[in-house]
Amino acid sequence: MASPTILLVLAPFAALAAASPVHPYDLIYNYGIRRFTGTGPLPRRGAPSRFGCGMGAVLLLVTAWAFSAGHAGVGYALGGVVTFAALLVGTTDICIPSLIYRSVFGWPRARDAQP
Repeated sequence: MASPTILLVLAPFAALAAASPVHPYDLIYNYGIRRFTGTGPLPRRGAPSRFGCGMGAVLLLVTAWAFSAGHAGVGYALGGVVTFAALLVGTTDICIPSLIYRSVFGWPRARDAQP
């Protein structure tokens, strides 16, 4: 859709998820959907997941800039990366930025993990 506006609306959600151990969309599940499904709450997110959300926020902002600056090819390429990463984590639970985090910083220690 090449819409910088939509990308700029999504970026704060990713930034919030990077700054908080609870993703804003997890709150929708924890305080709404799970009441109807009878399931438990989603766990807090650790540093690898927050790192991934931070990378997503940056990619969304850079992609929005590319489209607004008239660099449609760059925008579509970055948008494809963002879309692929989101589809991969949404369908297989494989988060490429989390894998990058773990390869650089190692696995978070048990005492650092959120309950």
